[in-house]
Amino acid sequence: MKNKLLVVFLLILVALASCKDPASPTDTSDDLTKSFFPLETGYKWYYDLYSGNVKSYSIHVQITKQVVRNGKTYFETCDSYDSNNLTYGTQYYRYEKDKLYIIGANFYGLDTTVEHVYYDFSGDVGSSFVYLGNGGARRTTITVKEKGATVKGIDGTTYTDVIVLNFISEVQAGNGWYIDQNYDHLFAKGIGLISFRPQTGYLLELTSYDLKKK
Repeated sequence: MKNKLLVVFLLILVALASCKDPASPTDTSDDLTKSFFPLETGYKWYYDLYSGNVKSYSIHVQITKQVVRNGKTYFETCDSYDSNNLTYGTQYYRYEKDKLYIIGANFYGLDTTVEHVYYDFSGDVGSSFVYLGNGGARRTTITVKEKGATVKGIDGTTYTDVIVLNFISEVQAGNGWYIDQNYDHLFAKGIGLISFRPQTGYLLELTSYDLKKK
């Protein structure tokens, strides 16, 4: 359970605009990453995590400040969950054109002290890229599954202009590769991450957001 929650916490940072219903985006940026994964100090997002149909936690994500590392400016994010208000992890993000970069904990098994591409929204449907981590013992294949999709949230909210990225994470055992996790990330334009949907296990859904810049 701890490992599955770790993956969830590492994958939730997003949004746009200010104090709006999740299905009311206002961003008109032409840059894909700024539209689907906007970053500004003071932004906050709230998610519910479900096991089956049962809510397990509420998760709060906040961009706390900007920091400079190796001459590049990043947005620092902090995640916490409501069971004991425990602060979980810190990641640093920046975007450049259609790619989002990260320094910090990540689900690829990559070096947490070095910058890596985290998301790439520029690919066509069906295109994919692969990350090798943990000394080559973990392989994550990310495929653009859909673009311009319309999806419905667990609360009935309808989202339009959604990009769906599918993640298949495999671990090496002997001479073979075995699927460890298979899940979709759904990003709505002008909002950001709206859902984390695994084949089995925990379901993450956006409930609200407050995107006021500091």
